[in-house]
Amino acid sequence: MTPRKRKNPFVPPLSERTVFLKYLNSDDSMGFIVRGHLYIESALMQLIEEAPPDPGAIDLTRFNFPLKLDLAVALGLMSESETRGYLRLNSLRNKHAHNLGVALSEDDQRNLFQSLDQLQRDKIRQIASPKKLNRFPELSRWCIASLYLTMRTKLEKIRLARVSDMIQKIRREQKPRARWCARYARGHFPAFRRSRARRAPKLV
Repeated sequence: MTPRKRKNPFVPPLSERTVFLKYLNSDDSMGFIVRGHLYIESALMQLIEEAPPDPGAIDLTRFNFPLKLDLAVALGLMSESETRGYLRLNSLRNKHAHNLGVALSEDDQRNLFQSLDQLQRDKIRQIASPKKLNRFPELSRWCIASLYLTMRTKLEKIRLARVSDMIQKIRREQKPRARWCARYARGHFPAFRRSRARRAPKLV
């Protein structure tokens, strides 16, 4: 029997990833910038909502994109250096969204790449070939994809940590109950004491 391949928890769901890549590979520069920004902002809002104990107390719809980034930094969800790439993408998005006659330029692409932190630039260089990176506007697509996946990775790490905490809490609550059941059985049922096979299993 072939073992099931484990899913990467840091990769977005297939449907979301498919739609994101569809927009990202669009020939319309305004389309993949605006849509890419939309997906990144959605992931950022989910990231912020996972952090506080009472996420409903914050109405993120009243915050613009830079303020949401500031809030994420204040909550310790990302560093100040990581926000530069998102702020540059936000300025490009505003530039295209408010002026339909403006087209993406090679200077815009170069500035977007330089605004990424060193880790994101190195990852892009490792994955993409130099031929693709020198092709306009291919590098812009890689920058947006890197920003999006970075945000999704942060989101899924927080969710996994929360699930892990819940599992540990359940185990801590079950251990005393299992020990009590074992002591009760040993005290009231002699056959239980004699039979090792019927001994209560220990929880790890």
